[in-house]
Amino acid sequence: MGVQPVVAESGVAAEEKLRQLKGLIDPVTALQDLATLFRADPADWSLKDSAAEFLRTQHGATGAEGFENTVAELVAGGITTLGQLAMLGAIAQFKPLLVGTADSVAQQMLDLVEQGATDGFMIMGTVVPESFTDFAPVIRLHEEAAPKI
Repeated sequence: MGVQPVVAESGVAAEEKLRQLKGLIDPVTALQDLATLFRADPADWSLKDSAAEFLRTQHGATGAEGFENTVAELVAGGITTLGQLAMLGAIAQFKPLLVGTADSVAQQMLDLVEQGATDGFMIMGTVVPESFTDFAPVIRLHEEAAPKI
């Protein structure tokens, strides 16, 4: 499973880092990219439009049912506007966004494994190499917690 971790020394710092990353994204460009993915005319949609209505209207347009189901789950989970959906697509390619300290991100990953959602991870870096450097403490925590064979 691909995940986008945003790791910092504190939960507040991680949320601030995420806010800063989002601030670098042009929302109109993100909406254009989302519309392109769903074979929609970006001129027909605005950032404030309903994400659920967009998905209903564009259902089947991508030809990738699994992808559309993943995006629909995100909308069912609380994303209400097309602007929010476009931003998630721009920052995390619609993959889980894990935000917090090394400890909390490690726990979020363990939770995904324990829930049967995945048996492995592909770590996506929003900012290279910083995203991977920030993630290194999570790897150390997993190595320390792993049973020694």
